[in-house]
Amino acid sequence: MTLEKKNMKTLISCALLVFACASAHGEEPEFKDILSRVTHRDPITNAILKVNRKRRFKLEVEGDQARVLIWKHMKVSDPNQEAYAFPLSDLVRQEHARIQFQEELKNLINRCEDSEKQYRISQYEKYPVRAGMSYAEAAKLLKDEFKSDGQLRAEKGAYRLESDTHSIIFRHGILVDIINNEDL
Repeated sequence: MTLEKKNMKTLISCALLVFACASAHGEEPEFKDILSRVTHRDPITNAILKVNRKRRFKLEVEGDQARVLIWKHMKVSDPNQEAYAFPLSDLVRQEHARIQFQEELKNLINRCEDSEKQYRISQYEKYPVRAGMSYAEAAKLLKDEFKSDGQLRAEKGAYRLESDTHSIIFRHGILVDIINNEDL
């Protein structure tokens, strides 16, 4: 079966699903019908993470209208996407507030993690290393104590220098963290 036929089959099945949802209610689905399909919520903010197990969820609010997108990531162009428009209601406002809070919380956690990494780098006193130092520069400086096999790690282009006491982590060739192995 060619890729076009597979995409066409997927598109037709999605259209049938949307039609079935609309037919079951006799009209366009309401926002509460979308909420009934939610399978994963964030444990802290209770924001919607996934719909129908593995499908992603996005809620956009513009003026007095809300737009919901539900999709599943695929490697080819994605015909497997549902889009709905709803008038703004209390349910929509509540879900939108949860999603915004989750994004703010995620940004705060990322900033805290970055600050913690900066602190760990500043506390390392054996060699004069600094955040943002290049891998080549650090490898020359630390070659006596730290060992590297020179292999690029699968974790976002990371290199790691290892010693008995510390691990120094580089992402995209830049020093981002120093971990004390004794703390692990």
